[in-house]
Amino acid sequence: MASWVFWLLLIIIVFLVVVILTRDKNLREAVKNLFLRVKKKIRVARIKSKINKENEKKIELLRNLGEETYRKGVDVGFAIEETDKVDSLAAEKKSAAAEIEKLNGEIETHTKSRDDFSKKQEALIKEQEEKLAPLEKELSRVKKELHDWEKDLNEKEKLKTKIEKKIAAKRQKIEENEKDADLSKIEKQQNREEIEKTIKELESSRAQVQQGLDSFSREQPGKVKKPGEIEPRVREFAERIKALKEEKKAEEKRVDEIIAGFRSKRNHRVARQSQLQKELDSLFEKIGEKVNKNRVENSDLAAIYAQIDNQNKIIEDLEKQIKTERQVDGTGG
Repeated sequence: MASWVFWLLLIIIVFLVVVILTRDKNLREAVKNLFLRVKKKIRVARIKSKINKENEKKIELLRNLGEETYRKGVDVGFAIEETDKVDSLAAEKKSAAAEIEKLNGEIETHTKSRDDFSKKQEALIKEQEEKLAPLEKELSRVKKELHDWEKDLNEKEKLKTKIEKKIAAKRQKIEENEKDADLSKIEKQQNREEIEKTIKELESSRAQVQQGLDSFSREQPGKVKKPGEIEPRVREFAERIKALKEEKKAEEKRVDEIIAGFRSKRNHRVARQSQLQKELDSLFEKIGEKVNKNRVENSDLAAIYAQIDNQNKIIEDLEKQIKTERQVDGTGG
């Protein structure tokens, strides 16, 4: 359905309702009374909400009255049962507060101990890492140097092998040359001389390569020795760092478990302290109700009496407003 059709139908319905209401007097009155009752109920609900808030203020005043009576040591024999309970609960609350303070001290002490130990371990770890870093750098350098040296050695050995294969091939060529029946004696001589010349050149190259290999052989002990000298020291520092880290982690875990135990105990005492306060508030309220009823004469309590009287008047006025609202149309609803 198009939106304009919806709005058109809505306007028509509203128009028809207005026409019916204007033409039917009884219906108009019924609708009017309905709206009046709804408005009245809303006003009554608002007043009740105010009464509830004022009653809460009155309860707070009664609680203050009971607490002030107890704190000032005013003689109230009619509330001896409540005051005896207050004595007991107050003593327990004081004990709980002292225990909480002690537990907080334990938590703080162990937390500081853990943090101090962690800082000490971190300093030791950093010191070992600073000593390890140059060794690792040197080890990396000599290993690369050894790798490059071994690479050059392999290349020279491969070159020597290659030359020796060529020499062997040339000597094989000489044997084949000598056995070739198609060649004359002079041709064989010429071929042999040419091949032998090549062999000499190859042997000269092999000799040069061998000299290089001999030089490498003399260097080998030193090249291999360097990493072997550094690696144990690197392992030593690495193991020391690992041990320090594990020690730090283990100690932190141990102390954290102790702290968790203290926190659990503290939380239980805090919860009990909160419960004790609720029980004390209830007892102070009861004492306050009795003191207010008996109106014990005491200059320290006079101001609270006046506040309670004022609060009672506010509540009474609000209750009268509700009564007036309910009597407007005689329904009492």
